[in-house]
Amino acid sequence: MVLFATTFIGADIVSIELRLLESLRISFPSILLYTHFIAPFVGIGVWLLLRRRFPKLSQIAAFLLCIFLIEGIVFYRSSRVDSVPIQRYLSEDERQALSARLPFPFVEQASTGEGDRIFVEKGNGRIERTRLELSKLGVPTGG
Repeated sequence: MVLFATTFIGADIVSIELRLLESLRISFPSILLYTHFIAPFVGIGVWLLLRRRFPKLSQIAAFLLCIFLIEGIVFYRSSRVDSVPIQRYLSEDERQALSARLPFPFVEQASTGEGDRIFVEKGNGRIERTRLELSKLGVPTGG
């Protein structure tokens, strides 16, 4: 029963993390969209394989494997996306000016638990370029 609860919890994690990748136009394997459905069945398979020999361990292993599969989405997003902390939310004029100056997409998120951030795809000096353009606009960045 607990494994199927991870389907509903995982649905939120998967949709939030992959929405960011879609907004930045970063391609990802489409199977990642269904991780929250696949993970409980993998957990049940592990439980069925181990339940006779290791009854208690099989339950723990199934649950942990299910959680790790879903958390893999978070790690995948972290490997593809980088962020610039900003000290305030951008105004509409600043957002339009930044869109015109940057040749790649960005996503602004407020209250990520770490404050406001601008997310961009990793690589090709995008983080440095974003910081430079934000400083030209007079937007205070942190870190």
